[in-house]
Amino acid sequence: MATTEYTELRLVRSAEATHDITPEIVAGRAPYSILTEEGIHQAQHLGKVWADQDYHPDATHTSPHMRANNTLQVAQLAGELPSGIVVRPELAEQCLGYHEGRKRDEVYNPYTSWMIALQGALYQHQGRNQEGVLGESLLSAARRMVAYATSLPELEVGNGRYRSVVAVSHDISIKSMVSYLELGGAEQTPNPHELLGLTLGRQALAPCSETILIIESGPARKPHIDIEHVGRPIASP
Repeated sequence: MATTEYTELRLVRSAEATHDITPEIVAGRAPYSILTEEGIHQAQHLGKVWADQDYHPDATHTSPHMRANNTLQVAQLAGELPSGIVVRPELAEQCLGYHEGRKRDEVYNPYTSWMIALQGALYQHQGRNQEGVLGESLLSAARRMVAYATSLPELEVGNGRYRSVVAVSHDISIKSMVSYLELGGAEQTPNPHELLGLTLGRQALAPCSETILIIESGPARKPHIDIEHVGRPIASP
């Protein structure tokens, strides 16, 4: 008899980093951004909460960005959790090309704003960022996040066991993924204007907040993703 298997994915927004305290600058992937002192405290608290919950994920993944990797490292150390981190490029923040690091009022000028309104989530930021990565559209960022989630049952689930994965990612990538799923699920590409509007209409995710997804899978069926929580704050000390 075919059995349904479940993977819990805890998507954690990275802790506060230096780009968060300069909102007038367009961040995107912000390769220069490191955890602030407050961010370190947030990650430590997250690790202690996990330890109090006796939470032991089967896998810990992070985006390639330093602030995400450091969030997970600090949380693991503070919570005395098993070490071992796998870097997953799919968890990166949306790349905003050469717009990254520039003043927000210069980037979102009337022309750029008009193009975004015209194309919605299909708008692709131009040029390459400081790491040489081409700018991408919001739809592309959401799609790679969804592809990451649907790949987890094959990689992490076996013998019908319920498994849990922690993945540290970023505000826009997580919000665009949730919006994508709400508009049509993992298999249906949403309307680009609806995806843009729903994503940008969401409040910013709090640092170290958890977005919980439950991924159902089984033999001869495509994974189905249910959204359990969006931006759940970490518990009080």
